[in-house]
Amino acid sequence: MTQKNDFKNANFYGNTQIVNGGVHNVHTQNAPDSINENEIATYTPEPIWRSPITMAWLTWASFLISLSGLLPIYKLIVKPILYLVNDGYIIRSGISNNIYIFILMAIVILFLIAIVLRRITKYQTRYPLVFNYAISGMGHRIILEKISISQCPQCGGEMKYYNKPIEWEEIRYPDGSKKRRVTRTTPALECKRNREHWYKVDPAEDKI
Repeated sequence: MTQKNDFKNANFYGNTQIVNGGVHNVHTQNAPDSINENEIATYTPEPIWRSPITMAWLTWASFLISLSGLLPIYKLIVKPILYLVNDGYIIRSGISNNIYIFILMAIVILFLIAIVLRRITKYQTRYPLVFNYAISGMGHRIILEKISISQCPQCGGEMKYYNKPIEWEEIRYPDGSKKRRVTRTTPALECKRNREHWYKVDPAEDKI
């Protein structure tokens, strides 16, 4: 007989362990009418590091990073234009422009990282990293979590939590070769025994 449990108005089945963060139910990708009790996967996010990085901190960081990009932009774009307009030639600086290019690239990367992390903290969502780890923005703070997953409800196999590709496009080359490029992914629990056994995970599953 299947054991039925109730936690925070959510039902799940089998043996469960409730820890900080709560147990989450993930239904199979079958049509709603065909879902049964044995096709519910469960996972538990366990916080392992609560960082001091908050949404407010990331807001200031992204602003300061964007300001720091003004210097390489001036050196690489504005200054040469001013020299050409005023003097008709460019006076070479003691610092190679290549250095400013690398500085600008680093600033752009840092800015994008800050924006992505700020979005995670703003909407308090969770996304997979690697080896069943996840990054979460619950409480408007960056949190590193370990995702503990139950066995596959369909075959009992071990499961993994990752960004599963769900849409592709094929690129054809003149020599006839093809390359598939992933255009869309989704957080998912997937069985390692049978990749057809997978369950979509809502990044905003925790209630605010």
